[in-house]
Amino acid sequence: MPNIFGKPRKSTFLLVLALSAVLCPGHAATIVVDTGADPGLSTPGVCSLRQAIP
Repeated sequence: MPNIFGKPRKSTFLLVLALSAVLCPGHAATIVVDTGADPGLSTPGVCSLRQAIP
């Protein structure tokens, strides 16, 4: 079956890649780990490494 869109072009690929980088930026959150111990999930005000990594 022939490709109805013709040959893929390098410039088209780069344009789509650039637009996706501009229109869909990534976001990250900063999580402060307060303790090296593992206090469990119900300790208020303390964030352990286990709680910080979902």
